[in-house]
Amino acid sequence: MRLGSLCTGYGGLDMAVKAHYGADVAWYSEVDKDCSQLLAHHWPTQSNLGDLTQISFNTWGRMEAVDVLCAGFPCQPFSHAGKREGENDDRAIFAYIADAVSVLRPRIVVLENVAGILTLGGPGVIGTLTGLGYNLRWGVVRASDAGAPHRRARWFCVARSTDPGSERHGGRENGRGVGHLDRRDESQARQQQRPRPEPVDRGGTFGVYADAITRWERTIGRPAPDPTDDQGLRPEFVSWMMGVDHICGLGLSRTAELKMLGNGVCPQQAALALTLLDD
Repeated sequence: MRLGSLCTGYGGLDMAVKAHYGADVAWYSEVDKDCSQLLAHHWPTQSNLGDLTQISFNTWGRMEAVDVLCAGFPCQPFSHAGKREGENDDRAIFAYIADAVSVLRPRIVVLENVAGILTLGGPGVIGTLTGLGYNLRWGVVRASDAGAPHRRARWFCVARSTDPGSERHGGRENGRGVGHLDRRDESQARQQQRPRPEPVDRGGTFGVYADAITRWERTIGRPAPDPTDDQGLRPEFVSWMMGVDHICGLGLSRTAELKMLGNGVCPQQAALALTLLDD
């Protein structure tokens, strides 16, 4: 299975999609310079198509067809934390994603956004994909539903082509094991699993959240780092909270790491959403 990724960020959604469908990333599209540097480090042989709004899929895309297309597209137009300007926001770019779908005709489309899209933007997304010949299932899954010690509710949508030849190939992996950007198959995932750490008494650091922290330590197989230092919130702790470990230590600035983590998705959360929406 070939996977095309739009609005890739640090690749959190891609980790879950790769594991669920047994797919390999063929190419991706990302404009943020720090995310692009991170992805180039982990995916050195895959092409970054750059600005999604500038790609001519009619002339290029048919030669680079994919089985699965995923996109965690910008959430600011729909987020309750913003002005909720919807399609009037310059960052509302789903129309370009729809153009890619109409040309590439992937068997499966996986989308992620904030829960606010349910009432603003989501109906248009659903109508557009339905008009392109896709059956859709969608819902809101929280990071805490996958065991993470934070809520972070997100909207996920899985669209399957109604084309009779669009059956999935490849098997699903255990989404609880998602943790590396370049993890390939189930056997490799088992080889890379870390032993679960022994519980640590962290009541003095995390207070009433200590039990939730311990559960997440056991789920992802590594202990929680110290949450702060003399500069404030540590990116290493946020990365641990998001269930990823491929961001810190690559020479990116602290600000860049925190920004991409704040915009990203928890892979274990996305894996749970795929299990619920696409069985």
